[in-house]
Amino acid sequence: MRSNLLLVSAAGLFAIGSARGQTPAPLSFEVASVKANESNDQRAPSMILPGGRFTATNNTVRALILNAYGIFATPYLLQDGPSWIDSARYDVDARAGSDVIPAGTTGAALWEKTRLMLRTLLADRFKLSMRRETKEMSGYQMVVVKSGAKLQKSDRDCSAGATACHGFSGNPTRLSGMGVDMNDLVAALNSFLDRPVVDRTGIEGLFDIKLQWNPFAARPQPDDAPRNPAAEAREGPRPDIASLPNIFDALEQQLGLRLESRKIPVQIYVIEHVERAREN
Repeated sequence: MRSNLLLVSAAGLFAIGSARGQTPAPLSFEVASVKANESNDQRAPSMILPGGRFTATNNTVRALILNAYGIFATPYLLQDGPSWIDSARYDVDARAGSDVIPAGTTGAALWEKTRLMLRTLLADRFKLSMRRETKEMSGYQMVVVKSGAKLQKSDRDCSAGATACHGFSGNPTRLSGMGVDMNDLVAALNSFLDRPVVDRTGIEGLFDIKLQWNPFAARPQPDDAPRNPAAEAREGPRPDIASLPNIFDALEQQLGLRLESRKIPVQIYVIEHVERAREN
């Protein structure tokens, strides 16, 4: 009987087939440039682009690691590491080979493969090694209310472009997701809540989601600053924030989903070793 052992490395997931004893090479970029950035600019954008290209400008090493492991929504799940990973900044421009990511690959599949290649780059250029631990901690499980979910099925063509599905737009009072699944929603909620969220809905498929809530409950309301005309046209009139429910009630009322406080298993990422990058 052939069995496979699944291992985790800083470069990502790979399998060892016991019958042959060979380890497939981890996914990696074909070409990659890593350079120190000493601009003192406040902006630090990063992008995953079609075809498996990754660019980052003025990013800290912590930001690169969070991006590579998809934990940027809940950064407290990344632990340890030297203090300079929050101060030293780099520009990265990396491209996959033409045969690594098939043409037309979009959404979650594109992001997953590109992030695996980013992990390989971090292991090579920054000598990053990581371990994962599972810990029980306070969190939320997202479930369906007794009356059922209120979700609109999406008819989006996810092959239309890299950003056609699996993404949200909005602001701290409003989320709009086109062609998103429950994993996407959980990732978005993790950006606004004080504890990690896990999906326990059992719901599959893609949906168009709109969620509005008041993030300033029990706090002074913000000034009603003028809006961008394009945002006004796309999202409609801004509601009176004070009239909106908190995020927990909004999920129940608008989507038929509920967040329940529970002790949940959460994956913690621990930095074992990292060095300043070898530039090229």
